[in-house]
Amino acid sequence: MEKNRKKIGIFTFFLLMVLTISLKTYFAYYVDLSLGVKGLTQNLILLMNPYSLLALILSVFLFFKGKKAFWFMLIGGFLLTFLLYANVVYFRFFSDFLTFSTLNQVSNVDSMGGAVGASFQWYDFVYFLDIIAYLFILIFKQKWLSLNVFHKKFIPVVMA
Repeated sequence: MEKNRKKIGIFTFFLLMVLTISLKTYFAYYVDLSLGVKGLTQNLILLMNPYSLLALILSVFLFFKGKKAFWFMLIGGFLLTFLLYANVVYFRFFSDFLTFSTLNQVSNVDSMGGAVGASFQWYDFVYFLDIIAYLFILIFKQKWLSLNVFHKKFIPVVMA
């Protein structure tokens, strides 16, 4: 007999996505970007830093219905994670952050050659663990998901 388990709704999925990407960002700040943060106040600011942008970007996917909302949220989370990871790899190689102007200079990537491979670390899989877990849930454990529609009147509150 199957137990009556609470299912994961789209808003819970949204909160989990924001939380895990924020934790990955905090991990990147400490492990790879070495920003020289000192004190409780700076650590709290560093921890809260990504929440607003992540909530704004990912809340757009709350407008979708059913399974599409989960899949679009996963794709958005993957793109944000990939951007974070690209920034980390770029920082390891150049000791600088990715900016829009460097993204426009894609032709300079050829000059890097095979040296990018040396910028990868053994713990880089940590950046994609949550995406793999979410993908597993969306493919194999769809019965865990609640397809109830998120009320559209609450989306502006989440986006604010």
